[in-house]
This record gives sequence, C-alpha cells and structure tokens, in this order.
Amino acid sequence: MTWEVPAHEVHELAPRRTRFCVCIPAIDEDGRLRRQLEKMRPRMDLADVVLADGGSTDGSTDLPFLREAGVRALLVKTGPGRLGAQLRMGLAWARCRSSSTSCRAARITCRDRGTCRAGRA
Repeated sequence: MTWEVPAHEVHELAPRRTRFCVCIPAIDEDGRLRRQLEKMRPRMDLADVVLADGGSTDGSTDLPFLREAGVRALLVKTGPGRLGAQLRMGLAWARCRSSSTSCRAARITCRDRGTCRAGRA
C-alpha cells in the first residue's frame, strides 16, 4: 500500500524529545485547541505533539503560542483533502522521522516535493 500525502508546509518548533508522537488534526479550533494544549502541558514530556492543520484562519496556529505550549511541529495542508488528508500528513511526517524507517521504505509519496519535508529524515 502506498500513502499519498497532500502538499503541505512544515514548521518544526522544537527538537524531537521522545520516540512517541501525538498527532492532532485541527482547523479553526482557536479556543478549544488552546485549552486542550494547556491541559496537555504537564504531560508533554511523554510524547511529541504534532499539529496537522487543515488551513486555519482564526489564529489557532499562532507559532509563538504553539512553541510556548510545547508543540513539536505544525504541519499546514496546502493541497486538497479533508480530515483524512490531515491525518496522513501527520502520520507520514512522524513515520519519516522514525529512526527505524524511511519514506521510501514506508512507500510514502508526497504530492509537492517542493514544500513537503516528510521525505527528509
């Protein structure tokens, strides 16, 4: 099976801290996302948090806030697709950064190699 990952931008906000990852899909979740990240703050050392954004316009992906909240990376979908595309984007990004696999070995194909960094380990 081959994954097709939508075109997206990657904003790495912090270095990798753990071998585990929590992927949160979001779009225009400003208040709810901020509250959730605040609740998660005491447990941020258990897993890296990756936000897979579907194109928010409400400020929920404010980079300074996400960095302060302990988010590892923000992935912003620029290509077509809905929630499933966001999840593939987040899972592909996490898998390609695993020390035990690569995008080629996992058969992950990015739509836009110019902006996609999922293929870079």
